[in-house]
Amino acid sequence: MENLKQWHRTSVVILSLLIGVGECFAQERECNFSALIAEARASGCEAVDAFSSSWVDRLEYCSSYREGALLISTKASPATYIFQGVPQAMWTAFKAAPSKGTFYSQTIRGNPRFRIRCE
Repeated sequence: MENLKQWHRTSVVILSLLIGVGECFAQERECNFSALIAEARASGCEAVDAFSSSWVDRLEYCSSYREGALLISTKASPATYIFQGVPQAMWTAFKAAPSKGTFYSQTIRGNPRFRIRCE
């Protein structure tokens, strides 16, 4: 049964990534990423277009949403990724990074500290 649950989680994550909504699970339920992203944006965000990046299209930081929400829109797909608990200092460093993709890969990607949680 546990293998079936893990397979289901993996399948939903893959499907979610393919349709551009991200990854999130809490207590065996899926997040509505479109709603989370809309809530974050409604809270007021600072946005930066990443013209010099080959991967990142737009960065948004919503300091009052979920202890600092980071939204990353990519050029390669219509995906917007959302992360929570991102400190202001990390947002400042991300904006100043010469390579947005490298900063994301080394600092945020795969870090469970920033994974969005369903609430």
